[in-house]
Amino acid sequence: MKYCPLCGKNYGDETEFCDVDGAILRISGKKDPYLGNVIRGRYQVLSKLGEGGMGTVYLAEQVSVGRKVAIKFLLGNYATDDAFISRFRREARLAASLNHRNIVILYDFDQANDGI
Repeated sequence: MKYCPLCGKNYGDETEFCDVDGAILRISGKKDPYLGNVIRGRYQVLSKLGEGGMGTVYLAEQVSVGRKVAIKFLLGNYATDDAFISRFRREARLAASLNHRNIVILYDFDQANDGI
């Protein structure tokens, strides 16, 4: 049995994507590997905010200062693609250089302990 992490709709094991919102389906009963964990000694993962075609976004707390942040984990096929990682890092550097009230502030980017 699988389920959509965004809308909660249930599916059979043969289906891969939600027909409502296109999200990648999860296997029911499978524990999320990041929830509750501290990533790189800096970010305590609190809850999942959403999931899309490139990765999953979580609400986390920056442990050192108690600041709420969003963390995006890339899906495995992107996280192991050197060309994609290089492009992602360039975009992160560019985003970090921008300062405007309508643009999200980028504090950090890195790889998790498991390489993701």
